[in-house]
Amino acid sequence: MNARIVADETVAAAQCFVGPLGDLVVLPPDRITPDALRRADALVVRSAVRVGRTLLEGTAVRFVGTATSGANHVDTAYLEDAGIAFAAAPGCNAAAVAEYIIAALLGWGRRSGRAPAGRTLGVIGAGHVGRRVAALAPLLGLDVLVCDPPRARTEGPAGFVPFDRIVGRSDILTLHVPLIEGGPDRTRGMMDADVIDALPAGALLINTARGGVVDTGAAVRARRGGRLSGLLVDVWSGEPAVDRDVLAAADLMTPHTAGYSVEGRLRGTHAIALALARFLGGKTDDPPSDHGLAPVARTIEAPVARTIEAPAGRTIGNAPALRPVSPSGHNDLAAWVLAAFDPWVDSDAFARQVRAASGDGAEEFRRFRRTYRERREFSAFRLPDGPKAMTGDLRDGLRRMGFDAA
Repeated sequence: MNARIVADETVAAAQCFVGPLGDLVVLPPDRITPDALRRADALVVRSAVRVGRTLLEGTAVRFVGTATSGANHVDTAYLEDAGIAFAAAPGCNAAAVAEYIIAALLGWGRRSGRAPAGRTLGVIGAGHVGRRVAALAPLLGLDVLVCDPPRARTEGPAGFVPFDRIVGRSDILTLHVPLIEGGPDRTRGMMDADVIDALPAGALLINTARGGVVDTGAAVRARRGGRLSGLLVDVWSGEPAVDRDVLAAADLMTPHTAGYSVEGRLRGTHAIALALARFLGGKTDDPPSDHGLAPVARTIEAPVARTIEAPAGRTIGNAPALRPVSPSGHNDLAAWVLAAFDPWVDSDAFARQVRAASGDGAEEFRRFRRTYRERREFSAFRLPDGPKAMTGDLRDGLRRMGFDAA
């Protein structure tokens, strides 16, 4: 008998990657209920579905996969107690989030007149995303400090700085930690009023980690009072509800879309399909071919590079071609990066929608994510060829950021 699989409709290309593994039913998040899962063998979700005892008790589900890097929406302790297998997709959106940070910094520099070059960037959390940010940031002329106490304990202190030192020295601080409720590495409320006050005057704070990592009241007060020169927010403490004080105080505000690239979402689905195939095959090595994953895996490039529409007017072959924002931006790194992806456009649109609505903004948050544009990662963009297109240094910098300079 084929496995019975229920997938959240926001799981990208579920029919392509998960469909060959069994009888697949795709449902909106609000229709994924205990009744819908009563006879399901597996559940595949993204972050809009809260998974735990309330949803799963009394169902036949024996595998849960989230096609996301984080898993705060999943009660993994309950799954373990109930003997339900679990898989996530750590790192699937790391490139997208790192590119969001780079584009956000370049956009902030343009809007504020404060270029990133020559400043010190503190990266708290050196996981999949933090490592990428730390690798890309020097291309903007930033000096980089990295803090990751768990890694420093296991790997030694070389290359890491203590928390109090990174806070005191960072002109720009970006957070890339999971939400941990307690213990020595607790991150909930990590950025409280005292820590924010310890930042250099005029610092920029960026949070693409989890809303609960920052005391948002303290951050809002610091931004309004000028203690922070900028507040860039992609995650919200009560999401999908939107804190209107944060909305009013933040410079950039997006509804948890920093990692929402086409490529990142497809990587997440592909990773869960592989894990589910292993689970159904009763093995932990490569998925058995009779579950149909081998041909699915071979098509991963198709939806990434061919069947997803590139931005109108930017298609060259299978890759979008970049255009500078303006002739004056011919050799301006910011112009080329923001031509590929500009999170400030998303921020302006999202803020406008929430401000025009009544209530807590949750419906606007969900709608924005549900209808989000097909954002591509830098690797999908082919740079124009020829010596007149841009200087060699600029081409090399964009290539090192991941753009296709072939």
